[in-house]
Amino acid sequence: MASKELILSAGALDTPKLLQLSGVGPKEELSKHGIECVADLPGVGRNLQDHWFVPLTVQLKTPNERSALADPEALAAAREQFNKDGTGPLAVVYGAVSMAFLRPNAALEASDAYKSLDKEVQKHLTHPTVPTWELITHCPPLSPFADPANSYQTMLVVGMLPQSRGTVTLSSSNPADPPISDPNLMSHPYDQRNLIEAIRVAWGVITSDVLANDTVSVFSAPKSMSDQDITAHAKETMATTWHMSCTAKMGRPEDPMSVVDTHFRVKGFEGLRIADMSVTPFLPNCHTVAPAYQIGEMAAERLVQEYGLA
Repeated sequence: MASKELILSAGALDTPKLLQLSGVGPKEELSKHGIECVADLPGVGRNLQDHWFVPLTVQLKTPNERSALADPEALAAAREQFNKDGTGPLAVVYGAVSMAFLRPNAALEASDAYKSLDKEVQKHLTHPTVPTWELITHCPPLSPFADPANSYQTMLVVGMLPQSRGTVTLSSSNPADPPISDPNLMSHPYDQRNLIEAIRVAWGVITSDVLANDTVSVFSAPKSMSDQDITAHAKETMATTWHMSCTAKMGRPEDPMSVVDTHFRVKGFEGLRIADMSVTPFLPNCHTVAPAYQIGEMAAERLVQEYGLA
């Protein structure tokens, strides 16, 4: 099998780069860099999707494990305890977070952005297990301006079901040069409205009476809950979850934008497959390590079946 198959598993940013450098991709894009087009597959490097996140942070009165470890002696003691029996502050710090996947609220469902979605997407969103955003708490403050001696509560608002689409293109024909990745986040009205409504719900949680009694001050948040202030805060703080996907999507043979078939074979080739998150047609509403493992298992099953390896 090793002599017959080349399996790419470089990720949604590097896999399109490797294909395009080899002459597989949009013909007009390859010609810009003087690369001979071996296979004109316009879907290579298109359809880039990602989950974004925006942090909300308040400073707390009550010390926690993270702030306690700012003391060198406490940190040394914690390391000794962890090395001894795997317990203590280092056993939980940054390793215990709470996560919730939230359904769309009434304001999002009533918005023009929601109503303008494709009918199939709207139908998908009506399913009770499909979230539009995720809330992650007990994260580090994610800012160089945070004082390690202080205690913080940080909530990450993570966007699900993104409708914005980005691209991955070559910067040159030199393999050493990184690709040009344009996530194009927030280019779709639905993503903008989903962001605003999710921030409002999350802000209601972090400023609830239970947490407000332990809050010293706001460290990172919009100036107000207006559309404009929420958008401004997002532009300053939004980051990627590193869930980039969908840049060499799996699809039917007649789909001009599909790159691989259901056996992970690149269209028009024998012995060339892709097995990473670039093959997903859409971005799953979850942490993508699980689908990544599933893709690997599915690709292995196809190879086992085709080559009689069982």
